[in-house]
Amino acid sequence: MEKLANLSSVGIYITNVCNLNCDNCRYLNNFAFKGHQRWAEFESIYTKWSKKINFVGEIYLLGGEPMSNPDFLIWVHNIARLWPNTSIKINTNGTMLDRWPTLYNELLPYNGRVWLAISGHNLNIQEQQLMLARQFLKGTVSETNKIFAHHTWNKLYSEIRGTSWPECVTPEEYANLPEHIQHECKHDFNIDINNFYHPTADLITYIDSNNMRISWSDWTNFIDSAVQHNPEDNTLAITDTELDPSEPIRCGDAVFCHTMNRGKLSKCPVVSILPEFLEQFPVTISEKSLNLVKNYQPAEHSWSVDHLRNFCDDLSKGQAIEQCRICPSMQNQKFRVIAAGTKKIKIHKKT
Repeated sequence: MEKLANLSSVGIYITNVCNLNCDNCRYLNNFAFKGHQRWAEFESIYTKWSKKINFVGEIYLLGGEPMSNPDFLIWVHNIARLWPNTSIKINTNGTMLDRWPTLYNELLPYNGRVWLAISGHNLNIQEQQLMLARQFLKGTVSETNKIFAHHTWNKLYSEIRGTSWPECVTPEEYANLPEHIQHECKHDFNIDINNFYHPTADLITYIDSNNMRISWSDWTNFIDSAVQHNPEDNTLAITDTELDPSEPIRCGDAVFCHTMNRGKLSKCPVVSILPEFLEQFPVTISEKSLNLVKNYQPAEHSWSVDHLRNFCDDLSKGQAIEQCRICPSMQNQKFRVIAAGTKKIKIHKKT
């Protein structure tokens, strides 16, 4: 059997729709961005993908708000079925748990492999979100940051471990590995292991006696999004930025947010989402940037495994692409504190 192409992680984007409005949202959900993806339309495509590519870290189920999609649970079960050895993190704002009253029992058979990650977009409701997270769980609940880290580490390390490599069952033991193996881990995982696996003050993970997991993290600081809103005349624009393509990417999407959207694999959510956004909204954009959006070639399931392997290798290097010049987070690392509301910015859509 032909060896699959490997990628450390990917976000699978299933809806443009979100019930919240976060200024400078990377996924452009501060506007009334429409469009759910129904599983039946993409089932054959993702089935073909599962025979071509393997995700050795995690799959992130993304939106918009993924729980707003009427097919949310159908997506969860089928992605878990197609990639049975991969952890799946449902990225949610946590406000729609009551819409899915069977969710706990639906996730229970996965024994912690499929779990919920609540993004806290408003610190004013942090305690309410944490209470809802604890209420979602059953039985004895413990607060921990390390249990899931160890689970993930074992999964990652076993995927690349050479026959002569020593056992390394916790991320803390990584520092005791021979230097050449540490180098290999850094190359294959594409993350700073020393930082990624240790508890942080803005991440709380709860786990109950059934091994069900739910986490909360502070996501109240956003970098400027690709599409900027001018409140004075209520217009949208994309501003060209200068970019040295020899420089590595310095944004959060460099490693963790390779995105599958409508059955195609893209470098990041920005290049994945923009074509559809530009169809819905009037945006001032230069001809050069518009051509960059149109000319980006995401990977498709019909590609050969060798072609896909080369594409995934390029993603893993964290190198800039031409399209990065339309994303201000590449140059302007200014974080803006936001507090999510529910009122969308109203822009007259294209007719």
